[in-house]
Amino acid sequence: MKDYLHIRQNLMDVLAVREHNEPYTYAEIQHYLQVCYKALQELRAMVLKLGFRNVADECYFFKEIKPMVFGNLIFYSKLLELEIQRPKHSQKERNKFVTATIVSLEQVFSDYREFHQYMLSQRVDRDKEYFCRKTRPVEISHHTLAYCCDPQFSTNRDSIAAIFYAHTKLIDYFSVTFKNNKSAIAMGTQLNWTGQKVDLVELIYAFQASGLINNGRVEIKELATKIEQLFNIELGDCYRTFLEIRMRKSNQSKLLDTLKKSLINKIAQADN
Repeated sequence: MKDYLHIRQNLMDVLAVREHNEPYTYAEIQHYLQVCYKALQELRAMVLKLGFRNVADECYFFKEIKPMVFGNLIFYSKLLELEIQRPKHSQKERNKFVTATIVSLEQVFSDYREFHQYMLSQRVDRDKEYFCRKTRPVEISHHTLAYCCDPQFSTNRDSIAAIFYAHTKLIDYFSVTFKNNKSAIAMGTQLNWTGQKVDLVELIYAFQASGLINNGRVEIKELATKIEQLFNIELGDCYRTFLEIRMRKSNQSKLLDTLKKSLINKIAQADN
């Protein structure tokens, strides 16, 4: 059992490094998907090789260990799908999407209300029925159909337990997103960037290079995330865009030159 716990703990240590209150990039989600998949495959290989000393150990594994690892895999898989679907520009549409997403995610708790209460109350009287491979066949439903039901590595309810874990994390994640969006609206940040994305990236790099924000101790990624939230825009890969700016044969600071010219004209108009 110690080896199984070690794999779970290693995964949780890796995932704990990431601050979940901040939005994920697609690259981050893909990275953590691979990390979770690798951990789940390691668990499966170990179960097939070592098995369990007794039924109690088997039940504990499929109730407390596999669902956490598998649940994180489901979390990142579903998060990637939802982030791709999330509206990019309209704040109103984003809020509607988040609200509908949370309602949809909560459905599994209603569909399996009795089992959910069983898990919340930390009961053990039906563990053998739910978490022992030989007791009952794997239950197939529209919730579990999308996930692999390997009879050597699945029990009647471990996939549902994993979905509970994943959906709880997703609801927390999107609830924070919704709260942050409402806070942004309350602070009057319903601003939209109407210029080109490359111009905004140029401005972000200029801010960072100038040292005017946090005395220069701010990363491009952090600054870009805040700017995206402020101006309701998704900039994509800022590092690649900056490479394009560097590759310009002339006028590498096009936006800054335009801003300087516009300000001088504004001052001249005010003086006349």
